[in-house]
Amino acid sequence: MVTSLQLALKMFTLYAEDHVYCQKSILRVHSELEGILNKFGTLVLEVRSDCLLYKGETVHEGTSKDGDLAFALYRDGLLEMVFLNGIEKEETAFLIRTIDRYKSLATTAEGDIVTALWEARLPHIHYIAAENILEIEQGKQASSADPMGFHFPDLPGAGLDLPSADGDSSSAEAPLAEAVKHMEFPPVSPTGLQLSPEEADHLEEMVRCEEDRDATQEIMDMMGDILKDQQDEEFFAYILEYMQEEFGASMKRKDFQVAFRILQTLHQVRKLSEESKAWAFSRIHAFFDHIAHPEFLQGLQEVLPTLTHAEVDSAKKVLGLLPSGAILGLGPLLTELSGPVNEMIGDVLVSLASRDITPMEQLLKDAAEPLVFRLVPLLGLVDGKRTVQILLKLARHPSERVRLEALRAIIGRKLWIPDKLGFLLEDESNLIRRLTIKYFGAREIAVIAVVSAGDED
Repeated sequence: MVTSLQLALKMFTLYAEDHVYCQKSILRVHSELEGILNKFGTLVLEVRSDCLLYKGETVHEGTSKDGDLAFALYRDGLLEMVFLNGIEKEETAFLIRTIDRYKSLATTAEGDIVTALWEARLPHIHYIAAENILEIEQGKQASSADPMGFHFPDLPGAGLDLPSADGDSSSAEAPLAEAVKHMEFPPVSPTGLQLSPEEADHLEEMVRCEEDRDATQEIMDMMGDILKDQQDEEFFAYILEYMQEEFGASMKRKDFQVAFRILQTLHQVRKLSEESKAWAFSRIHAFFDHIAHPEFLQGLQEVLPTLTHAEVDSAKKVLGLLPSGAILGLGPLLTELSGPVNEMIGDVLVSLASRDITPMEQLLKDAAEPLVFRLVPLLGLVDGKRTVQILLKLARHPSERVRLEALRAIIGRKLWIPDKLGFLLEDESNLIRRLTIKYFGAREIAVIAVVSAGDED
């Protein structure tokens, strides 16, 4: 549940509240929370500056820095979060929106998490907060004598009788609500909160760093970690769907570092899942098939011509991680691009074809003459017997310049198959005939020279 909560907060960082991914993340958190409460009746999370605990066990390990889930709750004075059975989706959504709104010091929102929860008076979400927020840093807040039970600040009157985990949750609402009602926050002297010049500078730097920080990379890393250990296929598919959309968005905004990280992570997860989780392997395979489809890659037509030299190198690393099927979408770009970007696409096509020549062969079969003319020299750089067969077939192409490029590719490969190249001696192109004769003659001279050298020895 805490992992889903983290993911939901990350979604809210990137998207508006009404975005489909934010709404899905709320439903996910609520569903998991309901499952826990239906089973145990209550859920109590202890809040520390760098972690969240459940019955003494760490369920979230973070860092004591701005933006972290545990630190945000702890900084605002929360010591425990109490969830009761019967929680409504609206309550879950309010909690997520509230944490998202106040979790960072850089936010312009006025208020804090504790105040928002106090004003909302949620019937199934209660909290225990420090009597004096300053005491949190000083370590003076009393801790519960019973780590398994609820801890409340000292209240007037008798102690509270709390229900057991399997008791009736409705009976717990009254005393808990009463406890919250009696909680007081003594006024704090403004002079006690005054910052020194050094502290003010440090706080300003924290805010500036938070404003400049791009959380996308952090989100992708977190999602990759989730996928590696995820056993829930539905949740796995949900994260993949998000990563697919983010990959497309990162390519459009030329954030190739994020795009590369997404593909690199999924390659790793697919390798880990190949034997242990067939369903995960299959879903990641489908992910790569989708992003390699010509329709998906069509958006690159607007992005690639605008790349700087540095961005060309970064884009090359990303495209090199695509499956060979991407040849069908990347190949046609050769007739629309020029300069370093065109050369980069050519290098990527050679790399992809070296893994599997089938998509290249399919593209050559269906492509118009201008594209075939651009592809033939690249084909000559791909090793393999099948490549030779394709070049020989292209040497019979109706286009003279395609036949010429095929012959040059064959010569560049230093192929000596006179029984299969003889037809070029009768080509209608005078240039092709002369080049073929010259090539045959050069090979014969080379053979004679080798034989003669052997005789002299």
